[in-house]
Amino acid sequence: MKTRRGFTLMELLIVIVIIITLAGLLLPALWRARIAGIDTDCKNNMKQIGTALMMYRDAFLATNREWHPRWLKDLYPDYLPDKEVLICPRDDTRGADGGRPDGAGDQYPELDEGSSYMYEFNMAAKCSWGWVSYLGLDGHPSPGSAVDIDGDPSQSMWGEVKVYQLKHGDGYHSGPYSPTRFPIVRCFWHTDDVNTSDLRVHNLSYMCNFFRSGSLWEETSE
Repeated sequence: MKTRRGFTLMELLIVIVIIITLAGLLLPALWRARIAGIDTDCKNNMKQIGTALMMYRDAFLATNREWHPRWLKDLYPDYLPDKEVLICPRDDTRGADGGRPDGAGDQYPELDEGSSYMYEFNMAAKCSWGWVSYLGLDGHPSPGSAVDIDGDPSQSMWGEVKVYQLKHGDGYHSGPYSPTRFPIVRCFWHTDDVNTSDLRVHNLSYMCNFFRSGSLWEETSE
């Protein structure tokens, strides 16, 4: 009768090395698949926000002037039934930092907390960056009146400046922008190092289609 021989130490080490090698090959692929799934969830969130924005916009067509919600949170509950849609799955602060994670810098200090997404057409906060020069309105007798929507040209809201930029262009683009490539909502939570060539920023266009770009969407888009 033959005796059953167990694994030698060398054979056991070889098996362990093979397992480690296979794990090293599989884990990155699994991680990429997980990240792709999370990014898809964010994309779906943005599409739901887009549908809500379109419904909100349609509700104000009778006013004969372009209008947008003050904050994205204002879409809830009439147009957006679930607040969780405003949280990107990658945002571990759950909206506490607004739409400006570390990678996006501090360009957007006006943005509301409670949402992971940067809302370009914010109608609740005064635009603080140098938009007069950026839009080519230097020397204009009343730059505020050029962007006025709410009837108060003394203070130019973020959304008013963006409406003007969409319709008239800026230093990057002469003439109107295509509403299919002009962002109304952006998500910076998909990279820790946002730069002009990194196509990881998620964008929802004015016409509510999805596209990706670098941090400066005017320079790069997918």
